[in-house]
Amino acid sequence: MSSIICLALCAVLFSLSSSCCAEAETHSSPSPLSRTFRPRCFAHQVYAPARKSFNQLDVFSPRTGSSHPVIIFFHGGKFSSGDKSSSVFNKPLAFTRRGFIFVTVDYRLSPAVKYPVHAQDVAESVAWIHKNIKRYGGDPDCLFLMGHSAGAALAALISTDARFLAQYGLEPSCLKGTILLDGGSYNFAATARSSKHHDLLNSVFGRDSQVWWQASPIRYVRRGNFMPPFLILYIPNRADATAQALAFNGALKKAGTPSKAVAVQGKTHASLNEDLGLACDKPTAEVFDFLDKYSR
Repeated sequence: MSSIICLALCAVLFSLSSSCCAEAETHSSPSPLSRTFRPRCFAHQVYAPARKSFNQLDVFSPRTGSSHPVIIFFHGGKFSSGDKSSSVFNKPLAFTRRGFIFVTVDYRLSPAVKYPVHAQDVAESVAWIHKNIKRYGGDPDCLFLMGHSAGAALAALISTDARFLAQYGLEPSCLKGTILLDGGSYNFAATARSSKHHDLLNSVFGRDSQVWWQASPIRYVRRGNFMPPFLILYIPNRADATAQALAFNGALKKAGTPSKAVAVQGKTHASLNEDLGLACDKPTAEVFDFLDKYSR
C-alpha cells in the first residue's frame, strides 16, 4: 500500500511539473524539472506511535548512494490547516535530484491543540529522523530545517529555543542550517500589536501575552546560544513579514550567528513556496547555494 501511495504522490508531482512547463512556454516562468528522474518515496512513516493518525512524515530519497544530507520541511497554514502533502510541489524532485533526502512532516493543528504542541511535534519529528534516517540513505549529522509561513516560525523556534530538541536528547547543534520561506512572524508579541491578528493568536497561543513572547523565536537569539546558520527569504511587499524577517536577521547577526535575508522580488507568499525547486528560479538558487555551503 505504501508503494502505491508513493507512486501516486510522484505522479502528482510530475503532473505539477508538466503544468509548470506549459506555463513556462507562455509566461517565461522558471523551467520545470526533468521528468526522467524518479526519487524513492516512503510515505506515512509514523514518528510518534502514540499519535500515529496525526504524526507522520514522508521521506523522498535518491535511488542510489548513502549519507545524503537531509532537508526536513514543515508546511504552513496558520498553524491550523495544511498537511505534509499539500505544499511540497516541486521540492521532492528538486532536492533528491541534487542528492538530498527530502522529508515532509505532519504536525497537530489548532484549534484542537495550542502552543507549544505544534513545536513539540516538529521537534519530535527531527529526533525520529536523526535516529532513523540512515535506513533511508541519509546522514543524521547533516540535517537542515525548512519551513514556509507558519512552518517557518516552527523551524525558527526549534532552531533557537533549545528546550524543544532537548526533550528528545538533541541540541540545535545537530542542525546544519535553517531555511525560512516568508514566515509571517518571528515575534508574536509584536504581531499582537495588530488587532487583525488577535483571533489567530488566541486560537493558536491563547490570550496570555507572555505566551506570545515565549513562542517567539527572536526571544531566544542571544550571543552564547548555539544557533545554526539561517537563510531568510521574504516577500518585500508584505510589510509586517518584511519587518519581522529583517529584525530576526539583524538579531541573529548581532548574536554572531551566520544569517542572510533575501528580498524575493516578483513573487507572492504562495508562489515563493510553489515555485521553489524549479529550474532558473532565483530563490531556489539561493537555497541551493546555502545548502552547498553548509552541507560540506
